[in-house]
Amino acid sequence: MELVTDSASVLASCSHRRLKTGRRVLDKSRSDDVFTTITLLVTLLSELEIEFRFGLSDRLKFLWGIIQEYWGEAKDLYSRRYSTAL
Repeated sequence: MELVTDSASVLASCSHRRLKTGRRVLDKSRSDDVFTTITLLVTLLSELEIEFRFGLSDRLKFLWGIIQEYWGEAKDLYSRRYSTAL
């Protein structure tokens, strides 16, 4: 009987760890999705600014600066395209 009790506690512990890991993965995925969406929005706005020159380049550079601190993909994109174009 002791083996069954010990096994049950081990299984419950593993199940709890999997749930925690699943939540972390889901939270990371949500965070990545939010930053991807923000990056795409700022990319679209930057392209419109490059084409039509609305006078928003300083504000967009500011946004790019904030995004780059938290999202590596935005840093690469900005350095390849928008650092010289804005």
